[in-house]
Amino acid sequence: MARLTFQDYSSLVGQAYNRYNCWALVIEFYRLHGIVLDEYHDRDSTVPPKEEINSLIRANIKNFEKVTNPEYGDILLFRIEGIESHIGVYVGDGRFLHSLEKQGSAIGRLSMWKSKLSTICRCL
Repeated sequence: MARLTFQDYSSLVGQAYNRYNCWALVIEFYRLHGIVLDEYHDRDSTVPPKEEINSLIRANIKNFEKVTNPEYGDILLFRIEGIESHIGVYVGDGRFLHSLEKQGSAIGRLSMWKSKLSTICRCL
């Protein structure tokens, strides 16, 4: 399993949701680390629907291995309304980077999202 080396991701915090939805934020975080993930391409929308986010997660999951304890750079999948449709990146100390429609990109406390956390994945 690969371990990501810390890269400054502070430019990703405080961005509007229409610039970085949760999937785009993860793509950009990994791009800063030299890893390319599939982007969302739809002419009519910049924000993929929950089902599409789930499909993107599944399409890219082959590049990741499920783990039980998060480390820096691990992807966190959250189940919202019965489907894995929210994603974030663990940044250490019980915190993760994610983006919400009404808030934009921010650092969240994993303890507040623990009940929705469904999968932790590490880049291979």
